[in-house]
Amino acid sequence: MTKFLVVGNALVDVVACIHSPTTIEIDSKTVEKILCINFASKTELEDLRVKFGGSAANTAVTLCALGSQTELATAVGNDDFGRMVLQDLGKAKVGTKYCEKLPGKRTGMSVVLLAGGEKSVLTFHGAFSSLSPKHLNKQAIEQADVIIFTSLSSPENFQYFLKAVGLCRKLGKKMVFAPSITMLRARADEFRKFHEHFDVVIMNREEAALYTGKTDAQTALRALPGKVRVITDGANGAFLHFGGESFHINTAARKVVDSTGAGDAFTGAFCQQYYSHGDAKRALATASAVAALKLSTLGAHFKNTTADVEKFKKKNAATLKISKR
Repeated sequence: MTKFLVVGNALVDVVACIHSPTTIEIDSKTVEKILCINFASKTELEDLRVKFGGSAANTAVTLCALGSQTELATAVGNDDFGRMVLQDLGKAKVGTKYCEKLPGKRTGMSVVLLAGGEKSVLTFHGAFSSLSPKHLNKQAIEQADVIIFTSLSSPENFQYFLKAVGLCRKLGKKMVFAPSITMLRARADEFRKFHEHFDVVIMNREEAALYTGKTDAQTALRALPGKVRVITDGANGAFLHFGGESFHINTAARKVVDSTGAGDAFTGAFCQQYYSHGDAKRALATASAVAALKLSTLGAHFKNTTADVEKFKKKNAATLKISKR
């Protein structure tokens, strides 16, 4: 069984569901939209809930839900929220021995503004911003087969990344690059220096456009690094490139309840399948099914089972057919 180490954030999500807000699309080519809320007034919410999220935590939870042994490397505060986050991860069978509890720091939190299934997120990274090279346990890299790098935002996080990449290269470990838009905006040029070292790269269309300067998903796909490259594109499905060939799959999502964590669930499922079976197209189909199931539930974590995924794939086999591009 492939052993995974996921590096990135784990935090508390305060999910605010908004009644029919006003949105403005700035430019479809740059994938930019604006959510409009009256600033100097109260906005009535449809619902308000506390959930758990963070790109790395969401990815790790999905890996475990599909049967993989997974450890998470992150940092939370030594506070009530930090204990709640670690308890939630434990329930999902995610290993937490490399999760740092930092005294004097507050656990990261996000306010997720949710409307019609789409989201806008206000994030406070908290303790995770302090995750630095001194917190990197060499054993975490040694005991993993595949290291997945997700959200890394601060200068300390980037130094952690540099040290981790060095260890991965020395120990011959596979690396997956699944960055957040925040880390790309801050350090895209620096991450480009590591192109040759990434085995798999997974981005959404917005991230790929920023990273490559190509707004067309298929063009951006060819410009990405990695032996295996994937771009998710919402309602337009997902694109895959490997072995010199490109492929596309349609989305099987029906009703979108909450898009939070869907991309992370896709990443976890793709990696679990690809590194278990070595079949990138099979991984694409499973990851698309997992993302569709996640979109139909509230909260950032994937809650279904492998049996649920296989049943969904069988029911939606025609939609999940992969075509060559």
